[in-house]
Amino acid sequence: MLRVGLTGGIACGKSRVLERLGRAGCHSIDLDEVSHAVMASGGSAHAEVVATFGDSIVGPDGGVDRRALAAIVFSDESARLRLNAIVHPHVRAEEERRVDGASVVRDAVIVTDGALLIEGGAHLRYDRLIVVHCAPEIQIDRLMRREGMDRGRALDRVAAQMSQEEKRRFASFEVETTGNCALADRRIEKMVERLFEISAARRSSFTLSLARAIACLGSGPTTGPADLRPLDVMNEIEAAGVVDLMRLARRMRPPHDGPWYTAARNEIPKGPGPEALTAPLVVWILARGRADRERVVAAAASLARLTHRDSSAIAGACLFAEALFEAATGDRGGHPESWTCWKTESEKWGGGAPPPRVVHAVNAAWRHMIDAGAAVSVCARIPHAAELAACVVALRAGDPSRSMESIWSAPLRRVGLGR
Repeated sequence: MLRVGLTGGIACGKSRVLERLGRAGCHSIDLDEVSHAVMASGGSAHAEVVATFGDSIVGPDGGVDRRALAAIVFSDESARLRLNAIVHPHVRAEEERRVDGASVVRDAVIVTDGALLIEGGAHLRYDRLIVVHCAPEIQIDRLMRREGMDRGRALDRVAAQMSQEEKRRFASFEVETTGNCALADRRIEKMVERLFEISAARRSSFTLSLARAIACLGSGPTTGPADLRPLDVMNEIEAAGVVDLMRLARRMRPPHDGPWYTAARNEIPKGPGPEALTAPLVVWILARGRADRERVVAAAASLARLTHRDSSAIAGACLFAEALFEAATGDRGGHPESWTCWKTESEKWGGGAPPPRVVHAVNAAWRHMIDAGAAVSVCARIPHAAELAACVVALRAGDPSRSMESIWSAPLRRVGLGR
């Protein structure tokens, strides 16, 4: 099974893309329809939404009048965040129920369409992310015609969401819907072929031992940017069942209560880079029994964007994720040409070149893959590099001296390792 998120700006053509994906054999889940169902009269979120926003949002059928609700939340960010906090858990529960029903099909590709998958901060529960986009003027024109609103209101509605350009940075696949529909359909067909290939390749399972995971995390960084610790990341993953970036934003110091993607500051923070938080993420993905390199790197890029805007720092987290994946799986056998592939992928997802600190640590680990002491010694004079090198070597070779009852053992067991 492959879970795919489908997202994009409002009026960018997601519904048409979802329909084409369904025709091509993908199972589809429309979160807008699910949201409507949970807020309908008798729906699981109805009572709390009405109690929060008042009887004025109740429609003639007793359900929530979504246009009336939208008029409130799209002009008030705090109201929008309150609504999301109420509705999202109910929507996710219904989504999981539908996924369970579709997952019995061999090599199923299950596509979930949601406008705010990235903004909600839980997009990392998907194995791949498709971003639909179009020219801004086309988007505004479609919205005005579809909703019967003037240009000013349409611009406000678009401005309330993450920009199309920003969303595209998270995409595994992109679908551009500005022009020729036939051309877009051909691109979708090729994309579907690739999605089914990925799903079929995921049949083979991967097993990461609890001992190697403990050795990796116990040898790696203990602190991270914004006063987030790697252990905090693992504990939040365990508590939420997914990598929830909104939850992690609230654990930052100072806590960030706005959208998670606005938490990072423009200046480059001092101290550890975002790679310091990468190992728990990689271990969690591997603990789920799938050796999926692209998912690991894309997830590392998203987590890095929580604390950093700098493209080099984000690329560094991606490069470190590549090294950890290779150390765990031996996917490319440690061949020197791996470096070219790693740097290309890191620069693609980060938008820049990885910082020398991370490059040096990964290089040291790879040259001394069975000798953690030697890898650490090579990095001794570079701040924060030695623990990165030790983390990679420990994931590859383990560390017999480490107790299985470390601070990491309980959360690791709860996410599925060691059972």
